[in-house]
Amino acid sequence: MNIFLNIVLGIGIACIIMGIIQSHNPGVPILTPFAVFNSLVVSFMVGYFVGDVVPGLVWGMKLAGAMHLGKGGSYIVMCIIQGLCMGFFIGLGSGYISNIANGFAAVLQFYGAFLWVIMLSAAILVIIAFKPFGKLAGAISGCNPFSAPPEDAVAKKAA
Repeated sequence: MNIFLNIVLGIGIACIIMGIIQSHNPGVPILTPFAVFNSLVVSFMVGYFVGDVVPGLVWGMKLAGAMHLGKGGSYIVMCIIQGLCMGFFIGLGSGYISNIANGFAAVLQFYGAFLWVIMLSAAILVIIAFKPFGKLAGAISGCNPFSAPPEDAVAKKAA
């Protein structure tokens, strides 16, 4: 996965989620620079791994292609699938790392409390909102994640 885009998504999602939590707890300093940095480091490490292992972008492209949508509709479907895949697995991994002392039960409590709805919604919205960064990320790193080849093309190229 593109490193620049991973950093942008990590900061964006951390600020959205912590901002929502902060708005419900005005007296408690939740959205601090240290908390955003800590969240970014954890989500970056987990997100980089998940981005390489889970082909959410390819799944989204295949589903959008099967639905025969226009360019805008295909992009929205692709973002929803990628956001669900990335948001779920990054949230699961980051939640486990953050609650490692309390065990996996603490992570399951997070998902049981329906906070995952906010997390997955934030992941999808951030991916949709940051489309312009795809071109910038491609220019910086030479890898545009929004124009990734389908899985079949990668397999043919490797053979």
